[in-house]
Amino acid sequence: MLKNKRAYTLLELVAALAIIIILSVIGFSVYRLYVKKAIGMEGRGMLYDVYAAEQVRRTRHGSYLAVGDFTKNNNTLGVDFRGNKYFNQFKVTVNADAFTIVTNSYEGANMTLIGYLTPPSGSKSSAPVLVDNYSKG
Repeated sequence: MLKNKRAYTLLELVAALAIIIILSVIGFSVYRLYVKKAIGMEGRGMLYDVYAAEQVRRTRHGSYLAVGDFTKNNNTLGVDFRGNKYFNQFKVTVNADAFTIVTNSYEGANMTLIGYLTPPSGSKSSAPVLVDNYSKG
């Protein structure tokens, strides 16, 4: 009666489990990389929104606004970042050559955007430079 029943051996079960674990580890690693890039995109978007707001302020008032920390409740630039999940504060500093916008995530990651007031020596462009130490990999 038991001759027609086919059962899996312990070796087959262990091999199948090992394959599932390996695929899960690879899948989780890839998923975490995409999440990290998405978090970085949020911070990058916020920095460029602040950069644009600073350019508008300079056009209207003739100077950049360099006031310490900005949060959701203290935001004189008018940048709306209430929907941000990871980056929800930034700091703007201004010196003679450039202004710097720094944002930190709750995970401790930081991103910096440097906006040049005049093009740096040897450069024809005064485009902002993003220093992204978080979402590169």
